[in-house]
Amino acid sequence: MSAPPPDDTIARLLRSLVLEVFDERDAVRRADVISRVFATDAEFIDLTGTRRGHADIDAAVVKIHARFPGYRFRLTSEPQTVPNGGRITWAFGPPEEAPRVTGMDIAVVKDGRVTLLITFLDPKD
Repeated sequence: MSAPPPDDTIARLLRSLVLEVFDERDAVRRADVISRVFATDAEFIDLTGTRRGHADIDAAVVKIHARFPGYRFRLTSEPQTVPNGGRITWAFGPPEEAPRVTGMDIAVVKDGRVTLLITFLDPKD
């Protein structure tokens, strides 16, 4: 059994998920970060379904960007970590405006990479 990654590694991965994967518009930079952050067989689950692997995760990000052009992600909390995982909250919407969507990412980490990412959207008021 491998030792859990240090809390700072998990916190860095959580920040990268939001800011360097889901908020990144440049496909080459995003692909590089996906390969560093996610395990090869990682799963990403949200209300629209389950994706497996780097290509499917990237395709999900591309779809979000296409559906919401100009929207940006920003962090709304510092990461909270536990052994082998953590969570972070974020907001999504046009820059300089109130967020249109808020949510939370929960990640499971093994050997310094995310193996499972689950995204929850907050209910609208």
